[in-house]
Amino acid sequence: MLAVKGLRVSLTTKNHGRSILRDLSLNVQEGKVTALVGQSGSGKTTAALAMLGLVNFYIQGATVQGEVLFEDRDILRMSRGERREILGTYVTFIPQSAYAGLNPFLSIRRQSLEVAARTGISPRDALARFKTLLGLLDLANTEAVLDSYPHQFSGGMRQRVLIAMALLNNPRLLIADEPTTAVDRTRQV
Repeated sequence: MLAVKGLRVSLTTKNHGRSILRDLSLNVQEGKVTALVGQSGSGKTTAALAMLGLVNFYIQGATVQGEVLFEDRDILRMSRGERREILGTYVTFIPQSAYAGLNPFLSIRRQSLEVAARTGISPRDALARFKTLLGLLDLANTEAVLDSYPHQFSGGMRQRVLIAMALLNNPRLLIADEPTTAVDRTRQV
């Protein structure tokens, strides 16, 4: 489903270039869990962002080389529109920080409907599915959650909302960057 071949990320500053990620290759098979494990600062987040073709949104001046094939289509060579079609529909990402994934100016209801609109699911069905996911993630009183804004939640609650949004479209591939970092230990799976 996902084949990463020779993925490299480098950063060029005024004075010199620096390699951030060197020659990462891996295969992710459908229905299987694949984990990148390493110490803080080892490049796991950079690898995830590079696989999604998003590294330049987070790291100015970064250069990405290699191939990231999702169903034999290279994400790194896609136009922005093609990549947007894939991301959020077939491939979703859960960032380590929920602040990076939630819009502080939109209600959770509005954001969930925007996510669901990518697949053409009706708003009613989308909200029903989203409420189910919120319940599974131990967020009771789903109507109150839907009518709230991200700043009204703790970090762990925001993270669980973001996980529910990532699962809303039933993606074929889910890339998660330490998704339970802010979640209480009793709720981590």
